[in-house]
Amino acid sequence: MNEDSFESLLKLVSSYITKNDTKLRLAITPREKLAVNYLATGRSFTCLKYSSFLSTPTISEAVISTCIALSHVLKKYIKMPTTDAEWIEIANEFGKLYNFPRCIGSLDGKHIEIIKPRMSGPSYYNYKGFYSIVLMALVNARKEFIMIDVGTNGKISDGGVLFYTKLWELYEQRKLNLPEPCPLPNTTTNFPYVFVADEAFALDTNLMHTKVVMPKRKFLICAYLLHDKWLNVHLV
Repeated sequence: MNEDSFESLLKLVSSYITKNDTKLRLAITPREKLAVNYLATGRSFTCLKYSSFLSTPTISEAVISTCIALSHVLKKYIKMPTTDAEWIEIANEFGKLYNFPRCIGSLDGKHIEIIKPRMSGPSYYNYKGFYSIVLMALVNARKEFIMIDVGTNGKISDGGVLFYTKLWELYEQRKLNLPEPCPLPNTTTNFPYVFVADEAFALDTNLMHTKVVMPKRKFLICAYLLHDKWLNVHLV
């Protein structure tokens, strides 16, 4: 992040993370809270205290409050299409960048490791052998999020998690306003607009496996939350 981006982000979140000074101590400034580079590095709070000169409890409070503020002020930047024209715009970008003119998004999930919640039993224990919640994300051809759903317990598979998302709810109700099927270039056969995903997801009229298009996972653009930090990853 460059300095201009940092200052712009600081202006957005300052009012949400500013605290008053007390007679006992000065409050941590919004600039200091935002500068704690936990999201950028994924380092532990214990490790960060040596570079930030803040105590571990202070860093914990700063990270949590800052993340809540970021989620609030940046939510307008993640916008799922609501009209067929907006879906077609995404498809055109996939066609231009990847020669796949009917793709309207790349879908994948990621297990985020957590400490086992109290009294949760095996609900959060996943097939990989650790406790997790699942991040489900849909991205466009520019690797930008257009839908995020996070929080489903890790015991449920990626394909199962999809059924609990708002995206799938709208899809089943036919409220996504997806474009009608139309012929591919130089053909007369109608082809539906599709989301692409891996084999963990069930095939559907508007959901295609990536291996049908090209070698497994070659095409899929995934947006992951790894080690509690946001990353954009292009699998090759």
